[in-house]
Amino acid sequence: MKSIIPILNCSSCHQIYADPTTTPCGHTFCKLCLLRHKIEQNTCLSCLRPLPKYTNLMAQTTNHVLSNILTGLQSSGFIHCDYRETKHLNNLSLQEHDIPLFVSGKVNFPGQRCRLSFYPSSITNILLFLTPSSRYSNLCLVSIHRSRPEVAQFGTILQVINFEQSGDIVFLDVEATDRFKLEYHKEAGHLTADLITLPESDTQKMLEYYNMSSDQEALQTRLIQYTTDLARTILQFIKYIGQPSTMSSQVLHAQTAGLFGPNWLENMQKIHGPLPTSDNPAAVCWWAASVLPVSPNSFYTLLRTISLMDRLELVISWMKELESQWKQCRKQAIQAILQVPQQEH
Repeated sequence: MKSIIPILNCSSCHQIYADPTTTPCGHTFCKLCLLRHKIEQNTCLSCLRPLPKYTNLMAQTTNHVLSNILTGLQSSGFIHCDYRETKHLNNLSLQEHDIPLFVSGKVNFPGQRCRLSFYPSSITNILLFLTPSSRYSNLCLVSIHRSRPEVAQFGTILQVINFEQSGDIVFLDVEATDRFKLEYHKEAGHLTADLITLPESDTQKMLEYYNMSSDQEALQTRLIQYTTDLARTILQFIKYIGQPSTMSSQVLHAQTAGLFGPNWLENMQKIHGPLPTSDNPAAVCWWAASVLPVSPNSFYTLLRTISLMDRLELVISWMKELESQWKQCRKQAIQAILQVPQQEH
């Protein structure tokens, strides 16, 4: 049996295959190794033939024959039960040590997608920050924004969902997932840190946060209902500012179209995805925050706020301030339009 084990090693990482994936040219690698090769050199490590699109590689099914063999060896004790786990961002612990940090110029919210652009000459540096993750089954960037003179203490894990090269520019499409909190960081060549991942708080954690006992079912129900009501309030406001103008003046409508209104809401959903439902208050919170015109400092305040209820209430406070400013601006615009003599047709 020992003679079989070396055959089951990935030729890239020289470890037992984790999610063995076979390329169209017939060579097999760990899924995460294959995705990294796509970004690093865009060719198969064995035969140098071009690799398919990044999204196609992500969607590629596991080699079931090899996967079944590995599962059998695992159950027989010939290979470790945690052989599929990566060094960082694995399923064994939320605590990380000496993980490379990607310093970004913006705050990224969970669920938010964005496109990063680089020159091809920067690929080598980007590879230093790409972190293979068995927890997310993907390559990730542990992203934090620079808050001069120090880095911020809270950041977001970004999953790479696409890689493209167009002319002299390389694009990485990423989607933010969980937040994290730095515990320690150092700069020696590049930035590394010890951190703890902060998965979205569930009801039990909210009860603990507010020192409530879990056997208080009535209180637990009210807590869930309250966060749902907050989310519903946010959604109502988003739909309100995204509705058509009620003014009869075509001139006013033309001046405000695309700022707020149907065009604005349609564009926001194209960029950030469909409006979440109130059944997912956390998603509502991040979606709304992504589309509201708020300062970067306010964005960071939201990112570092642990309690979901506090985050929802913070977003609502932004909306109230925006609504007040928006109504004042519309009032001034209406007064200005009404003072302009209407042309007779």
